[in-house]
Amino acid sequence: MPFAFVAVLSLLVVVPVGAGAQPPGKWPPDSLVNTQVFPKGTPVAQVVGTMRGFALGLDVRCQFCHVGQEGQPLPQFDFASDEKREKRIAREMMRMVADINRRLDSLPQRDPSPIRVTCASCHRGMSRPAALTGLESDLLALLDSNHTFAPRPGAMHAIRGNMHLLLRDTAAAIAAFRRALQHDSTNVEARGWLRALGQRP
Repeated sequence: MPFAFVAVLSLLVVVPVGAGAQPPGKWPPDSLVNTQVFPKGTPVAQVVGTMRGFALGLDVRCQFCHVGQEGQPLPQFDFASDEKREKRIAREMMRMVADINRRLDSLPQRDPSPIRVTCASCHRGMSRPAALTGLESDLLALLDSNHTFAPRPGAMHAIRGNMHLLLRDTAAAIAAFRRALQHDSTNVEARGWLRALGQRP
C-alpha cells in the first residue's frame, strides 16, 4: 500500500466485558459492553469518536455493523450484540489494521512522520473496498462530475486529497484536505493527513 493514513487509536485485544451492564435506553453508555478489541478502560467518548471515523471511512451508518434501524434512536440500538456479520468482520479488520501499523513501526530507517493505516486507507469511503490501480485519473474526473451532488462535500474533498496523494501531487492533496476542513472542521482524515504532510490543520 503506497500511502497510509493517520490512525485514530492503537487497538489491542482484551477479554470481553460481560453484557447487560448498562441500563436500557442509556446513551452514551457509562462503560463499554462486550468489547473484544478496544482496551479495557478506553473512555466511551473515545470509542464513539472512533466509530464515527469508521462510519466516515466506509460511508455507512451505525446499523451497518450494529443491530438497529435507520432513524431509530441510538438508545434503542443493541450495540452489545454480535448478531451481525459486519460487526464480527469489523473486529478482524481492526486487528489487521493494528498489526499492519505494528509492522510499519518495525521497518528499518522508517520516516519518523506519524503515518498510520486506518480503515479509510483501503475503503476510501466505500463499504466494500475496490482496487484503484491505474484508475486514479479516471476517479478524479468522476469526482469532478459528482462533486456538486455530494451529500458531504468535506468527505468528497478528503477523497480527492487521497487521489492526489496516489498521483504523488502533494500540493493538490494539501489543498483538497484544506477544502475538506472548510466544509467539515471535524474531518479526522483531512486533519491527520495535513499533520503527516507537515501542515497545520
